[in-house]
Amino acid sequence: MYAQIKFATWGVGQPLKAVLEQFGIEELRWRQHEVWQRARLADEATGGSRKLAQAVTAALGEARRARELALRPTVATRWSIERFAEVRIGIENAGPGGDLAWLTEHGIDLDAWAAERASWSDRTKGDVKLAGELRALLAAGRRAHAARKRLAADTR
Repeated sequence: MYAQIKFATWGVGQPLKAVLEQFGIEELRWRQHEVWQRARLADEATGGSRKLAQAVTAALGEARRARELALRPTVATRWSIERFAEVRIGIENAGPGGDLAWLTEHGIDLDAWAAERASWSDRTKGDVKLAGELRALLAAGRRAHAARKRLAADTR
């Protein structure tokens, strides 16, 4: 439950109060648990161990995967392969930490992107032809972006 709450607030950006209400936890109790958890992690790190930190990291990963599975779109709402490639190229070229800003600027919800990314990952794992088609679209998109970038640099 700790990792689910942390992921909801860190990874998804939900307000802490709303998340705690979903889990039926009072804020004071949560804050006390946070202090206790930080102390345990600090004690462990001082002692040279990383078991608890690794367990928390693994639990956060599980919470992220569970959310992605829950948000997977139905066949009717999946993006076309062209749309997925376009968004992926945009995010790649947004620069470090710019992915969320790019998604927001283009009116794409982070949850929708996570679900589409997971869905397309699953779809291409099982379909060599589809994976090749996506690779080709991504390569073409990357070349086009690089050409636009060179042109912009030449016109300065």
